[in-house]
Amino acid sequence: MVSETVAAAPGAVFEQVVRARVARAGSPGRPRLDPAEGGSGQSPRRQVRLPRVLSDEVDRLAAAQGRDASSVMRDAIAEYVQAWMAKDGVSQ
Repeated sequence: MVSETVAAAPGAVFEQVVRARVARAGSPGRPRLDPAEGGSGQSPRRQVRLPRVLSDEVDRLAAAQGRDASSVMRDAIAEYVQAWMAKDGVSQ
């Protein structure tokens, strides 16, 4: 059911929505993944292609853990890199 305010002044409601969206557009967005880096800007982004089966497994694991797929993949990559760096004696 449409509220009386919207029915009486749809232009005013539209204007409020536009103002709210414009105000949010100036917000900083998502926080950095590594707050220790300080400052503003985006965290680096990488894209990978996965076999469908592996992608589906990541999704199932994320759902089972109540997380999103991105956080599962970040943790997996971090563990992999740390293990290899320790094995090969690479300094961090």
